[in-house]
Amino acid sequence: MPKKSSMDEAFSEWQRKFVADGEADDCIEIRRHIEYLELDCSPATLLDGTTQLLAAVLAYLQIDGREWADFLKRQRYRLGGANLPHYCLTFSFGRGHYGRVLADKAIAGVDFADLFGHPWNEYKLAGFHEIYISRLDGEPIAPDELETMHLRVTRDMYYDYTEEDVEVDVSMTELDDTALFTAVEHMQ
Repeated sequence: MPKKSSMDEAFSEWQRKFVADGEADDCIEIRRHIEYLELDCSPATLLDGTTQLLAAVLAYLQIDGREWADFLKRQRYRLGGANLPHYCLTFSFGRGHYGRVLADKAIAGVDFADLFGHPWNEYKLAGFHEIYISRLDGEPIAPDELETMHLRVTRDMYYDYTEEDVEVDVSMTELDDTALFTAVEHMQ
């Protein structure tokens, strides 16, 4: 049997703690997040989607030879308290499947282009449809911050795709602390 890598071991430990934290509070934190964004999913679905999403993000970091340990350390169950990352990115994979990762202000470590083509085998889906980008401090997203987000995601997406392949948009939602990133593939 092959030896587990340190990333596999660290991820397994994170997953055990993340799920245990959810079970310990009967997923109240997850329910709060679902209600705030008005997502059409169950807490169990968001817990499962989060573990699958994080596994994919970490795999792409490792494939690209980039540092993954600090990104994993930022991930936590609770979306409140001290030392929070700047953003919560909630991905919609389609058909009621969601996952979330926490990111710094630069949204470093998240490769949107790779995730746009990622196969979610368990869901029989590929990629994502939209991503809610929410500030964890509850402060409104300023126009210059929205522009910075837009530049970040378009640079990433258009590194692997062209504007003829995919249309990318980042715009505000009705929530002043949450933007919506959409990516639509053009059929050719």
